[in-house]
Amino acid sequence: MGIRDKLPLLNSDKKGVRVAGYIMYAFIALVVLDAILPAPDVEVGASTTAGVKYTDSDLDWLNWTTTQLLLIDDDLNRVSRSIEAGNPTVAMYAFEDLFKHAKVSQNLSSSMTVSKPLSAAKKEWESALENYAQAGSYGYTGSRDLNTKDMDRASSYLDKADDHLVKMKPLLDKGKADLGIS
Repeated sequence: MGIRDKLPLLNSDKKGVRVAGYIMYAFIALVVLDAILPAPDVEVGASTTAGVKYTDSDLDWLNWTTTQLLLIDDDLNRVSRSIEAGNPTVAMYAFEDLFKHAKVSQNLSSSMTVSKPLSAAKKEWESALENYAQAGSYGYTGSRDLNTKDMDRASSYLDKADDHLVKMKPLLDKGKADLGIS
């Protein structure tokens, strides 16, 4: 009885299952090797490049911000398409998603720390998120109740959020350059 007999995915009569088994077992072997082999000596939380001062939390915040900006952009596109199509129900749900994504991102961003060069960009980002959340809230009620006053408020908050993103861009670029992040 060989090793192949003890691994059920390699024992299958179906060729596809055997191929998947080889791939999965190879992946498991790599994970085990990675766990066994010693990691290089690197100071945790700091860049390994000489002269660079960024931390893991800076990179985490930048990655989170990028991901959330894509979600918010998708929400805004759905809002725009639904309004252009004259569909207030779809607009209402898109505004609701905008509100939720903005609030979740705002809460997480405020709990994260960044290095001083990124702090001004982070502040602008969180202000933009607050305005996106307000736009989502007013847009939701405006779409639900067909209330033009709330829709105007939503539009105003969207403009304010965009203003914060415009302010954030050069601050973010400068902060990343100061920290040596490309």
